[in-house]
Amino acid sequence: MEPDATHPCCASGPGKVERESSFGTNACFRSGLGTGKPPRDTILSGIRPGIFRTEMTAAVKEKYDSLIAEGLVPQRRWGVPEDVGKAAAALARGDFAYATGLVVELSGGMQIRRL
Repeated sequence: MEPDATHPCCASGPGKVERESSFGTNACFRSGLGTGKPPRDTILSGIRPGIFRTEMTAAVKEKYDSLIAEGLVPQRRWGVPEDVGKAAAALARGDFAYATGLVVELSGGMQIRRL
């Protein structure tokens, strides 16, 4: 599933263009490799992070603490770098050996469509 307008990677904001362009590039890269007969047992997967507590988000911490507490993220917490590390390790170990094209959504449930 590629990003859609409801996903945080598609939301516009100051300073987001450079970071967000990598999401689209990564998706196109995976799709192109996947349709070009990759070598047998090649896993083409991606990790799509949501709101993560990092140095980059430190300036908006209070704003997002409030939004997360109000339910913006169903799991009601920030993502942390360890979340990405665990997902990357599972992909690297081959835990999803028959899931080529898989995009691991690490957004605490933000991708869930809600009314």
